Amino acid sequence: MRYLMTPQQTRFFSEHGTIDFDPLISDEDLHILEEALKTHPSGRDLFRHSEGARKILCSKKFGEIGAALFNETPLMVAYTQYPFAPVEEEVTLEFISSFSDLAGAVLLNTEQSIFVAPTHPLPPFQGVLIAYGSTRTRYKINTLDPKGHELKKLGFGSGDRLKAETHPIVARK
Repeated sequence: MRYLMTPQQTRFFSEHGTIDFDPLISDEDLHILEEALKTHPSGRDLFRHSEGARKILCSKKFGEIGAALFNETPLMVAYTQYPFAPVEEEVTLEFISSFSDLAGAVLLNTEQSIFVAPTHPLPPFQGVLIAYGSTRTRYKINTLDPKGHELKKLGFGSGDRLKAETHPIVARK
């Protein structure tokens, strides 16, 4: 099933840099992520370690909504973090991530789903973060991202672009 955004929704996101939706994940989804967390306690990119987590975190549903809002295809999963809770101060996805040229992100919990532009301040939130990029997105060293070094384990160096082999495509034209 394709998820289509209305012109009003895309315009709102373009003007405000964020938009809220009803919850897009369930308690069962969070339980699956909790189970994956037991074997990979950093919570970074759980989709690499659990097929159940992969089905949730690399969902085409989230990707299609993100692609429409971010006006970006192909849209790739740059990274995921669970649990996610930003620092108290207002920071942006761009500021705290080990990637440049991110398309945006979605913050998910069982109460709401918030799509955010990379330059918009992240709201106070606890839940799942899925950051999206494109073929232009590059890995960079960022000491503010405590788990950003994990891509080095996959052979990434500073300046390397996302590849479909390591960063699943979740939306195409």
